Amino acid sequence: MKKLVIVALLALSGIYGIGYVSLGETGAVRLLNDMLALTADGNGHGLCELYADDLQVNLNDHTAPKGGKFNGGKDEFCEYSKMTSAGVGVLKPTFHVERKDIAIKRDWLHPWTAEVSYTESMTMTIPRANVTIKTESDDKLVLVRTFSGVKIRRLESEIWAQ
Repeated sequence: MKKLVIVALLALSGIYGIGYVSLGETGAVRLLNDMLALTADGNGHGLCELYADDLQVNLNDHTAPKGGKFNGGKDEFCEYSKMTSAGVGVLKPTFHVERKDIAIKRDWLHPWTAEVSYTESMTMTIPRANVTIKTESDDKLVLVRTFSGVKIRRLESEIWAQ
């Protein structure tokens, strides 16, 4: 009986420990940096692998005069990601990103889920065109740890030109 209790406690500690490490601030920033690198490389398929099957996306882009909104699930956002990353991959820009006010909310009943919010300032420079684009966004993500890695379950973003 003692061994069973010890094994159960070790398993529970492992479940919570893996969630804590992979869904903490360091894990969330690592995922965001991976997303940026995949976008810069034009790797839309790699981006799609980061999305959970039940992904929900709500983007509100105020950077263009008419603005743009995107609401959808994984299939729609994969197509969007492939299209935009392909364009970015051709332009070969450099990125400078600063994230501040990173907040992680976790529920003890859901150790493999985390809500992440932050403000991101991004400068994208396209050397070939001598163009610099600066944006700021307020972002919220719901991340979930799966057996195949950390996935994005929900993405909400408000983006403005600076």
